[in-house]
Amino acid sequence: NKAIEMDRKIPFFYLLKGIIAYWKAMPNDVCLPDDLFPVMFANGLFQLEVAQLELIRSAINDYRKAYQLAENAENKNQTEFILSAWVNTLSVDYSFQSDIMEPLHLLKESNPYNVTLLLFMMQRNMKLDDELTIDNLEIHASKSANKVGELVVLLELCLSKDDKKTAKRLLHEYKSLF
Repeated sequence: NKAIEMDRKIPFFYLLKGIIAYWKAMPNDVCLPDDLFPVMFANGLFQLEVAQLELIRSAINDYRKAYQLAENAENKNQTEFILSAWVNTLSVDYSFQSDIMEPLHLLKESNPYNVTLLLFMMQRNMKLDDELTIDNLEIHASKSANKVGELVVLLELCLSKDDKKTAKRLLHEYKSLF
């Protein structure tokens, strides 16, 4: 009992609780044995049943609690990780479109170059900040630990701006990552 009470003060406890609710809500045929982190779906791929929607709502509450605990502990990496899981979870069903704005806004405040944030916004054709240029994103990607994720975002941005020349250059430049 003491360990459970202590866990309830740790953001990771609520993050995992939310992830478990997410996977319980997902149809069995989309669950891969090696997946843990929630997957982002383009434009709400599923229409979940009532019981599945309740599990996602439960996950939202768990993510919110995890975020609050991580934010109180001033753990920026943990808050971004939690917010990314929250966004990915809500991407599963279009009925959560308005709910997703809360973690998106928090992610944008925390890190406007966050891979989950930018991929989601580009997939949904949402307006990106004017400061988000190919050059700025390339500079950011060169310093990032998540080079593959940053490169995917950068390539998506190049393609959305019809800059195939830069996209091709980047693919050649970073081919060792793939």
